[in-house]
Amino acid sequence: MKEYKIIFSDIDGTLLNNENQVPEETIEELRRLDSQGVPFVLVSARMPKGMRPIREELGIHAPMVCYSGGLVLGPDNEEIYSCLMDLDLACEIKNLVEKEFPQVVCGTYGGEHWGVDDGADPWVLREQEITHLVPETGDIREIFGKTGGIHKFLFMGEQESVIQTEKRLKELYPELSIARSKPVYLEVMNGNVCKSAGVKIVCGKYNISLEQAMSFGDGQNDLDMLNAVGAGFAMANAKEAIKKIADYTISSNEEHGVLEVVDW
Repeated sequence: MKEYKIIFSDIDGTLLNNENQVPEETIEELRRLDSQGVPFVLVSARMPKGMRPIREELGIHAPMVCYSGGLVLGPDNEEIYSCLMDLDLACEIKNLVEKEFPQVVCGTYGGEHWGVDDGADPWVLREQEITHLVPETGDIREIFGKTGGIHKFLFMGEQESVIQTEKRLKELYPELSIARSKPVYLEVMNGNVCKSAGVKIVCGKYNISLEQAMSFGDGQNDLDMLNAVGAGFAMANAKEAIKKIADYTISSNEEHGVLEVVDW
């Protein structure tokens, strides 16, 4: 394992256990690796505000790949890369989903902002509980008008409704990046966005080859990242399709799967 010089890890269902915590033993090991110059890079569909507290808890100094590769921040939160969806297109998509799938709840993200229509909606409150963040309410043109675009949509709802939304959006917007991060979560972003793109950018910054990188994940949106590096590890709690494609399958997020690999 010592041939690997950088580690990339998904957060939810991978690094975090089912109580949304990082086991203390894992924290200790990641701090040791960080002190030895092995960056542990968080890679997530989350926004920066939802990732920084975890990086701070880990006590490491490394980049973060946010919005599934749509925004890459350096160790000191400097912007390295950003890929936005045009705001006019975002408004068009949001209006379409509201009309055709009114039961699906929309969250809109860009930079440090998370916008919703109804802050009291149960799906929004559930996401708020997971991330410990409070969204803004209002029109997305007002929230994201200065930047001229958004980093992602998060559509939330019952599984069948989310599947139908995914099918419809892929039919109408094949050029976009559209994938479920959970059975009830659908992420929609600029078509150039993927986790592997963020991985490549970070590896380039550190002058490390992809073959010298390893990655961990459990979701559909982790597949390209698992395949891009020298060793891709799927968690035991991942779907079978993901485990089949990954190089290795390890213990679940509840059973310290990441720790059993990085503890070398």
